[in-house]
Amino acid sequence: MIDLLAIGGAVVLAAAIIALLLAFRIIGQSRQVLATAQQAAVDFRQATSDDEKELAARRHSTSLFGSFFMITGSILLSVALPLAPFWVLDKFGVLSLQSVIHEASSVRFLAATTVLGIVAWLGWRVLARKR
Repeated sequence: MIDLLAIGGAVVLAAAIIALLLAFRIIGQSRQVLATAQQAAVDFRQATSDDEKELAARRHSTSLFGSFFMITGSILLSVALPLAPFWVLDKFGVLSLQSVIHEASSVRFLAATTVLGIVAWLGWRVLARKR
């Protein structure tokens, strides 16, 4: 039997997670990590002494380590914050958190959201070109 409340909860959950990932600028943070790693490789290759290599490695590793924690924390918050209201609803017996998670991880839901995501992305690109 189709549980429309669980499907609706899964849609809200997925939309909230995506919105928070965008709000926390995870893609921008990931691009920054890539740029830092590329710059570290350049600096490491251009270093002429072991001391310069160590200094370059230390400088970039600190930045990359900080970025790791920022991205990890942002992703955890992007998932935990939308789950919290569903947990509360589950505690009050309004909506089962397990049914929402089960629906959100079903093949049917994942396939549908993937297709909708691709269509939205293509539509976004078409609108961006017209501007």
